Amino acid sequence: MLLRESFQAHDSQLEPRAEVEYCLQCAVCGLVCVVNQAEAYDPRHTFVYDLFNQGIEAKETLWGCPTCHKCEERCPYNFRPLELVKAHKEAALAAGLAPEAVYGELESLLSTGSAFPGSNVTERRRSKLGLPDLPVRPVNELAIIAEHTGLAGKLAAARLAQRLKKEEGESNA
Repeated sequence: MLLRESFQAHDSQLEPRAEVEYCLQCAVCGLVCVVNQAEAYDPRHTFVYDLFNQGIEAKETLWGCPTCHKCEERCPYNFRPLELVKAHKEAALAAGLAPEAVYGELESLLSTGSAFPGSNVTERRRSKLGLPDLPVRPVNELAIIAEHTGLAGKLAAARLAQRLKKEEGESNA
């Protein structure tokens, strides 16, 4: 069954391609997809098929994709679902629909240079193992990159949207 769903990549770096909008739903991708194995998908309704549907941005499933490229390696039609995954993740992030951990990791990355900053325990263990201190990361350079790519603005807008939604929920309660 040929699917035809209009989908436009949200990121200017993801070049729109006509073939991204086509999937023959052969389900080969579903045989190797780790998300398919972990979630309740059936042989025809795969994670890749779900990427064509409205509302995928709000699903936790979207964030389960480890970008392992297995779907792309196995696809006999050279379809590239990771372009859809990336674009949907960007849309979810901008809309404030990404999991809290994603926003936390991004904020940590921009403020410390690491998604998972070290702690005193980490430093002691590294020292005990004879490992060198972790390098100091150029956080100011990351801030410049985040500003120029729009990530900083998207993150701030998403956090504002989340805060307003929370305040609205509290006022309705």
